[in-house]
Amino acid sequence: MGCGVDQEQEASAEPKMLDVKLNGPSEVSKDETVIFKAVVTYGDEKVENADDVQFEIEKENAEGQGEMIEAKHRKDGIYEVETDFQEPGIYTVQSHVTAKDSHNMPKIRVEVK
Repeated sequence: MGCGVDQEQEASAEPKMLDVKLNGPSEVSKDETVIFKAVVTYGDEKVENADDVQFEIEKENAEGQGEMIEAKHRKDGIYEVETDFQEPGIYTVQSHVTAKDSHNMPKIRVEVK
């Protein structure tokens, strides 16, 4: 009976995955300085040594013309960029995170007024 319990516990263990939570404002004013953060974890571990973390900022209908900004590591798996927007419109902010042989690219929409 003990073996069956052990096998069941092993089967229910979830594989570790690279997880990125992208945080930032959804509305900003033109020329306002804002900070976007990516919280990077691998399972329960906060990733302090990601291979590459960049943020791509692209205006709607301007595909392929986005700006890539290298993120700075702060602490506890938090990587961030500080930027401002010169023109009103809708933008996509996407983090490109490479760590632990995985890549994750969440994105959010930002309206600049």
